[in-house]
Amino acid sequence: SPHPRLKTFRLPTFLNDVDKYVQDKKGRNITINILQILFLMIDEQYDQVLFKSEALKQYAYRHLRNPANKRSNYFIRMLAKIPENNYDTTLILRKANNYCEKLKRTPEEISEQSIEIIPYEELWEMLMELYTRKAVHSD
Repeated sequence: SPHPRLKTFRLPTFLNDVDKYVQDKKGRNITINILQILFLMIDEQYDQVLFKSEALKQYAYRHLRNPANKRSNYFIRMLAKIPENNYDTTLILRKANNYCEKLKRTPEEISEQSIEIIPYEELWEMLMELYTRKAVHSD
């Protein structure tokens, strides 16, 4: 049995708790912001994904303009293409391709602001596979 002090993971609680840390004015919470939108996507909370995606684009514009955050900036722009293109993988891949290519050409830099636990390229492939699978099963 799990350790008594370990709580069961609850997505809504996690998302609410994360909001306390997201009040970041220096771009330090990139990983948390990305994780939050990924959970919303997986949980199919499409209205929240759209809202968070817009907020994330603004966040990237304000806080991720220095060269050390290029990869995160590209990945956030790619994520925004998902709701913008109505979860249609063919359209998403076409519209995000420019950022995807830039991401592949930009070496990963470890910074205190952004830690890629799973490299963005792999995370992107997983997401596209997820939406491709959903499209096949919904027909």
